[in-house]
Amino acid sequence: MDEATVGEALTIQSETDAAVVETTTVDAETLKALEEEWPVGEASNCEVCAKKIQDLIGGQVKRIAGQGAPRLRPSPANPGGDWAFHEVVVNGGKVYDAFTGPEGMPIDAYKSQFEYADEIDFGF
Repeated sequence: MDEATVGEALTIQSETDAAVVETTTVDAETLKALEEEWPVGEASNCEVCAKKIQDLIGGQVKRIAGQGAPRLRPSPANPGGDWAFHEVVVNGGKVYDAFTGPEGMPIDAYKSQFEYADEIDFGF
């Protein structure tokens, strides 16, 4: 996270059911604590990272996989495009993984970072 963001509040929305979205605003101190607890992404630990993120902020773990393709293909977090799948947490209209940090990314922005997004089953 860049220094300009550290002092800002983080808003996390929890989807408690299809009709209700609960919003929680996190102060800078809590955001700093989340940063310290946030998992570090490696080549094959997305499942562990997604579970830890879910424990930290709630939300639903989702598996991203190619539709008929054996790999997800290139993205900024995986330039070689060799992941067979990737697990993330979806919460309040954002996607969270080890690479997004506690700020997450809006769903459309997250999807757009994959070179062949139209060939991926995001499940959200």
